[in-house]
Amino acid sequence: MTPTGLIDEAVHVLKARPRTMIAIAACFTIPVGVLVGFLQRHVLGGVALSDLVNDPSTTDAAARNDSGAAAALVAVLLPSVLLPFMAAAYAHVVVGIRLGHEIGAGEALRRSIRRWWALLASWVLVHLAEGAGSFVAIGGVVVMAFCLVTAPAIALESLGPLKGIGRSWSLTSRRFPAALGLGLASGLVAYALGQALNAVTDLLGLFVGLRVGWVIVAAGRAATGLVIVPIVALSTVLFYIDLRVRIEGLDLEIAITDRFERAAA
Repeated sequence: MTPTGLIDEAVHVLKARPRTMIAIAACFTIPVGVLVGFLQRHVLGGVALSDLVNDPSTTDAAARNDSGAAAALVAVLLPSVLLPFMAAAYAHVVVGIRLGHEIGAGEALRRSIRRWWALLASWVLVHLAEGAGSFVAIGGVVVMAFCLVTAPAIALESLGPLKGIGRSWSLTSRRFPAALGLGLASGLVAYALGQALNAVTDLLGLFVGLRVGWVIVAAGRAATGLVIVPIVALSTVLFYIDLRVRIEGLDLEIAITDRFERAAA
């Protein structure tokens, strides 16, 4: 599958199982949205834009109370940390669908959390490698592409962080252009949709003043995450499965296992 085809298929899977997929996403994106909105409550002093325009004396207070940097850092960092956990949960759901014994959001999350240490450690190692690679032209982007399917590999093959990264490297090296294309395309889609969907609620929150309007910002961030993050995570999972089908004949293995299970029943 092409990068655009994988993103399109991710949207299809999301629409086919909306309750399960959104329930998994909600466990991660809603707390992040609330935290980001709460941290922004003192941005521009928490006052409405009209008050800043009509009363210049509030501008200095707004500048002194600006906490937008902390909110921006959390908005970027926390979803990145949580994305491998979502991808791991979605991996169990998607494979369950293919095997004919679907699992719910709760079970998928429990299986993901069981691998928390490996997922978290792999996130740290991958981002350290990306940071080191950034000193060499586009080395950071190259590392990102090679490590793209680390989370699904850890989740479905019960691997540790180093073996999970190695497994991802082994799979993506066979189709590096596709891995690079998917990483860049999913990142671009997530950024563009995020900016577009958050613009309205962010402006509305600023208009009424973030002392109260942070609730609007939080709701917008959470709702946007429910749409964007599942697409990014699911496209990564589908790419992992696609790689294993192409390289290792995973579809034949699943079909044979299913045939024997049916015969035994």
